[in-house]
Amino acid sequence: YVRGRLFDTWDGPVETAFGAEWRRDDGSFISDPAYLNFDTLAFRGDSPVVGAEEVYEFFGEMLFPLAESRPFADYLAVEIGGRVSDYQYAGDSTTWKAGLDWRPFSGLRLRGMVQRSVRAPNLEEAFREQGFETFAYANQPDDDPCSAVRDPQGAGIADKCIATGLPADQIGVFNASPQPADFVFGGNPDLEPEEADTLTVGFVIAPDAWPNFQLAVDYFDLQLDGGIGPLAAESACFDSANTGAVFCDRISRDPLTFNVIEVLETNINRGELRTTGFDTQVNASFELPSAFAIGDSFADLDLNIVWTHVLENSSQETSFGTPLDCAGYFSWPCIGEGLGSSFPADRLMTNLSYASGDFVARLTWAWIDSMKNAAPLRSA
Repeated sequence: YVRGRLFDTWDGPVETAFGAEWRRDDGSFISDPAYLNFDTLAFRGDSPVVGAEEVYEFFGEMLFPLAESRPFADYLAVEIGGRVSDYQYAGDSTTWKAGLDWRPFSGLRLRGMVQRSVRAPNLEEAFREQGFETFAYANQPDDDPCSAVRDPQGAGIADKCIATGLPADQIGVFNASPQPADFVFGGNPDLEPEEADTLTVGFVIAPDAWPNFQLAVDYFDLQLDGGIGPLAAESACFDSANTGAVFCDRISRDPLTFNVIEVLETNINRGELRTTGFDTQVNASFELPSAFAIGDSFADLDLNIVWTHVLENSSQETSFGTPLDCAGYFSWPCIGEGLGSSFPADRLMTNLSYASGDFVARLTWAWIDSMKNAAPLRSA
């Protein structure tokens, strides 16, 4: 890469960087046969990973000053950048960013950034061999949406039940019973990169009259399309928005008992993830009166507060699935691959520090807002 000042504008030099890169990632993981065959107790199944990925990339970025030390523009600059990537398996992708940094006067800073970013599948997501875990799909009849006790005809999913292998003459007759089923997991070399569009807009207040105080507030809107993760076959198949019975063929039934005997849940590019909200941070320092000092020394009090308020935290199992907003909820079905299982709408972290001479005392506490059980969201 090369970097430096490309040319000067009327208010300063234009800082730039350009470069090219080639990367190759290859690796392997050998799974114990007991993991691969699910011949384990208290351990999940696992399977080997063998694969490699290569990528060629070209990138550039520029910081372009527009104004400095001018009326209503103590500083104004635009930041832009772009990157082109060519992956051996994941294909081509283009990412970019554009941002604005504006200080109309001393003590106030306005900032914003829009970005397109991607993440290519890692070796495990793309090249993990298929393995399986064996459980009963239905321990009782109403665990299977196609059981007569769930009234699949009345629920409008009869065609989806037929697509899973249930004969048409068994609709309203069949009731599931416990029978071992293989839940198949594994990678997918045909995965495409995840693609995200992000927006952040905010301000920073740092008054000259109070040099030890700073308030920053930022709004964020993060949207991820095609997130990589395992298919949740049942949720995808029986989603009310799935009008074409897509993915229902990933569920297979015994031709004699009609119980589910295999569920194929290998990795796919899932639907949309979106999070919006506000981040607020306060930093303040206070010089305390001598009465609060130890001996003849000074006494300072430092305060740091970080508060995140989430407006939306929604996800889709598939690109056509019904969005599920989990902001303020916990537990199933608000459980995503690598996302955890609780999604509070508010989090507050506070740090308080007192210092006097060689003595320092700190107090840190966190507050997490209460949450509701998410189970009713799925039935709704």
